[in-house]
Amino acid sequence: MTKNMLFVKPPIWELGEEPCLTTVPYGILSIVTYINKFKSMDIQFDILDMNTAPWSDYSFDDLCIEFTKYIDKNDFNIIGLSIMYNHMYPYIEILSDLIKDVNNNIVTLVGGACATVYYEKMLVEIPTVDVVCYAEGELPIFDLLHSKNVNECFLSHPSFITKESVINKKIPLPNYIEDLDLIPPINFSLIDLSKYLNKFLSVIRPVESNKDEFCLPITTTRGCPYSCVFCTAGTLSGKKVRKASAEKVINDIIEMRDKYGVNTITIEDDQFLYDKKRAKKILSKIAELKIILFSNSGFTVSLIDDEIVELMKNSGLRMINLPIESGSPHVAYKIIHKPIRLEKVAPLVIKLRKAGIYCSGTIIIGLPGEKPEHRQESIDFVKKSGIDWCYIFCAKALKGSKLYDDCIKNKYIDQDKLINGSYYSSQINTPDFTSEEITEKSYLMNLELNFVENNNIKRGEYKLAIIYFEHVLEKCSNHAFAMFYIAKCYGFLKDTNKFESYMDKFYSIILKDLTWKKYSNYFGLV
Repeated sequence: MTKNMLFVKPPIWELGEEPCLTTVPYGILSIVTYINKFKSMDIQFDILDMNTAPWSDYSFDDLCIEFTKYIDKNDFNIIGLSIMYNHMYPYIEILSDLIKDVNNNIVTLVGGACATVYYEKMLVEIPTVDVVCYAEGELPIFDLLHSKNVNECFLSHPSFITKESVINKKIPLPNYIEDLDLIPPINFSLIDLSKYLNKFLSVIRPVESNKDEFCLPITTTRGCPYSCVFCTAGTLSGKKVRKASAEKVINDIIEMRDKYGVNTITIEDDQFLYDKKRAKKILSKIAELKIILFSNSGFTVSLIDDEIVELMKNSGLRMINLPIESGSPHVAYKIIHKPIRLEKVAPLVIKLRKAGIYCSGTIIIGLPGEKPEHRQESIDFVKKSGIDWCYIFCAKALKGSKLYDDCIKNKYIDQDKLINGSYYSSQINTPDFTSEEITEKSYLMNLELNFVENNNIKRGEYKLAIIYFEHVLEKCSNHAFAMFYIAKCYGFLKDTNKFESYMDKFYSIILKDLTWKKYSNYFGLV
């Protein structure tokens, strides 16, 4: 009997939000590629990504109608919902209910990061979810599809948990692939690549990108040995860093180039540099292959040395995001427990920018134990760091992290509100601050560090600053501070016409919008 399994990637935007750019469903592709390589029976797969056309163009009601039709016209035995982010949680019940309305015999399976940490909540709250796959999916789903009795597999397999398992207090365990060289090169032909716009169009690009750029991701390691208080990587992928060999990574990149026409790759590891010798070998080969490197994470500050900076430059890397998290030594070392040497950041930024690599950084505020003086230390740190742009996030108590456990123990969070909410709003309330205070402070820090005290303006790099501000306007066309500081840059550049044009737009905005007027008064723009 042929087993037909459908993988569904629900919308990554919250209900009611506008669709946003997406990237390929890498985790799903890894599972399907692995099983197709080693399967010993007839197994058929289909992949439905609701973040691509036509699904992303549907209204919510139409999406539900079309999804029901799609299920009804196909003969699926198992449907897996991939839920990576907490805000995607509401889609689980919606989609699993629709599946069961069509055919109650279809097995509804949920996997992904959110499912791993909220498996008990899902199985208790959502009647139409049959089973949750815990942690990584390649081996558990391989075993499931090769089992003679799926129900027996659910009960006996350590990585599956059902409603009955929850009642019996079963504790699921991960089933990791220890040797990542066993995972074949990702078969991107399983999806229509033409539907995936380059997601990095939504990321600030201070250098001109190639209009023919074709970028795909690659993951070369799994696991993280560190214990940052807010992170769930250890829960999901383990504390041990599992690495694909340099040779395997290089061969995979060559196949991506030759088979799919890729000319840009993004390494999406938590700890790409953990084995520096291996990382240097990969970076050297990327440069030889004339493949452009793009990265938004995975480059731990304390592991970047002069040779790696040069190799990144030769690999075409032109942007890097440094996971600073806090400029306060107390918060970084005593609260977050982050393996970073803060004193190394500013010298590293100088080296990177000298190599033609622009630097952004992340700061997280609103952690229990944090005081106003610690947030001021982060502000002062960013000003002195020289980074081009700073992303200010509010701490999120993700289940599976130590921060979550601490917040539950001390009653700092409302568990009913944990599933929803972006990283730009706080949900943590402590004796030292309220969530509303932190949410407001995070935005004030954004305005201060990226506009009022912009490092590129202070350096006299006005044209570069304009590129960043124009990118802000692409996302928020009425951003008063972007208008004001573009005008200011053109003033420094002696372009009177553009100065007056953008300044007129600034005044037009604050006359109509009381919030922008408030912020403009706060920082003395008017």
